[in-house]
Amino acid sequence: MYSAPELLKPHHHLDLFDCGEEVLNVWLKRNALKINKVKQVEPL
Repeated sequence: MYSAPELLKPHHHLDLFDCGEEVLNVWLKRNALKINKVKQVEPL
């Protein structure tokens, strides 16, 4: 069972994230929290 989407926040543990695409994994780990902090991006 999946939960509803939510903004990534510092309490989320991104080091274990793996979508199967290394480029996307690296991008998420390096940028997602920074972008949410600056732009307050809302999930779709």
